[in-house]
Amino acid sequence: WLALTPVALSVLLFSLGLFIPESPRWLAWKQRPEAAKSALARLRGGAQHIGQELEEIHAVVRQAGGKVSCGDMLTSQRALLIGLTLMFIQQFSGVNAVIFFQDTIFMSAGLKNADSLGFMVMVVQVLMTAVSIPLMDTAGRKFLLLTACGGMLLCCLGLACFFQFFQNKGWLALVCSFGYIAFFSLGLGPVPWLMMGEVFPGKIRSSASSLAAGFNWTCSFITTETVSGIRGLVGYSGVFVIYGAFLLFGLAFIASLVPETKGRSFAEIEALLSRPRRDVPLIPMDS
Repeated sequence: WLALTPVALSVLLFSLGLFIPESPRWLAWKQRPEAAKSALARLRGGAQHIGQELEEIHAVVRQAGGKVSCGDMLTSQRALLIGLTLMFIQQFSGVNAVIFFQDTIFMSAGLKNADSLGFMVMVVQVLMTAVSIPLMDTAGRKFLLLTACGGMLLCCLGLACFFQFFQNKGWLALVCSFGYIAFFSLGLGPVPWLMMGEVFPGKIRSSASSLAAGFNWTCSFITTETVSGIRGLVGYSGVFVIYGAFLLFGLAFIASLVPETKGRSFAEIEALLSRPRRDVPLIPMDS
């Protein structure tokens, strides 16, 4: 059944994908304005809600015409900095260390059924990711990122203290492991991928998103390949202290440089990131 489960999920994903409308931006880029209007109306719940957004889509497509050069990428330095740094923080937060070594953490804590507990950690990851979806548009992207980094930092410090001082406190390892994955899934896991598509200007969005995705997987490769070596040098406690330091950097970076994008159109976000000031009055998308 373990082999059949991913097959069934793949079939389900393919079947549901047949009902997903084509991207309005792609249709506009292909010079199919009526199809773009129809797709956007379907996604927004009616043609009466799409007037301003449809105009912005066509404006972005006209702006993005032609090839993207390195100069075009460098004109959006702040957007690139935000997109790439969020991917860096996501991977160097140590999520791979917690996932890959969770069985070892549980066994070191003297907890029985480490395999079952590891499975429950993954269940928590799925559930908290589902919880984060509505919160992105209510609590906001920045709030979720700050909450995730702060919570994960506390959990990293808790795991470091467990391995260094309190290895007889199994509850501490259990709480910190579950809490770490819960906070990651709430904010630092999904939000950077969402904001990647929001902060990049239309002209460079495709190229910059590809660059950010490649950078993310490069960081993932580095953290995966180095965690064992770092553990050999400084032990598990040192590993989690190091990842905690990256999360502390993430807190400072997000608090000072990452804008809130909730409720703002692509045009508003682009204007926000092109200005020297960090705060721009919020303009409702349906105004």
